[in-house]
Amino acid sequence: MSRSNADAERMHAANPHIWEAFERIALQIINSQMIRHWGARAVWEIMRYDAVVRGIKGDVLKLTNDWHPWYARKFVEAYPQHANFFTLRQSQFDAPDEPSPQSDLFEPS
Repeated sequence: MSRSNADAERMHAANPHIWEAFERIALQIINSQMIRHWGARAVWEIMRYDAVVRGIKGDVLKLTNDWHPWYARKFVEAYPQHANFFTLRQSQFDAPDEPSPQSDLFEPS
């Protein structure tokens, strides 16, 4: 399913804890000074793992892989000093926003 920046903004507004987790994990990895470049998908998988270990049920485990490119771009925007941490490949979030049909922001249960 193709997502738009507007979809991502709606998802983010409804679930700020997802950004907080993404940001926290990315900064922990950066601050470890052991890794210079990392994948946003890897951060995404760490978020899922962390949710399982903590016994958190719900939205974090239902996250689709559609969103990690948007969060990587959001991270670079928030932390330009770490602009090279994630490799940003071409993504649906690079295209100008077009209206998209209102849809579930998570995969169906």
